[in-house]
Amino acid sequence: DEVAMVDGCSRFQAFLKVTLPLAAPGLVTVAIFSFVLSWGDVIFSSVLLDTADKYTLPIHISFFLWGGEIVDPGRLAATAIVAGMIPALLYFAVQKFVKMGLVAGAVKG
Repeated sequence: DEVAMVDGCSRFQAFLKVTLPLAAPGLVTVAIFSFVLSWGDVIFSSVLLDTADKYTLPIHISFFLWGGEIVDPGRLAATAIVAGMIPALLYFAVQKFVKMGLVAGAVKG
């Protein structure tokens, strides 16, 4: 980061050319975990569950968004944040293993 600044890059250019490429594998991993867990849960659970009191959090969010109901935006945002915390916590639990996998191919011995 500092080397890019010495070479004449602005902070934004250093972010785009140095930081973002290094963070891209982690960002992709988070996106994959979030997508697979949320959408896999919606499809599978909506097939098996028959009453609204048994629905999971992603099913309720999908009904809020596509069910045509008028919903309080604050309640919807809070629900979405809680639903997003679960994949994030799962990623943080396996972050050590993801990091080891990413670094293993980059280290020359």
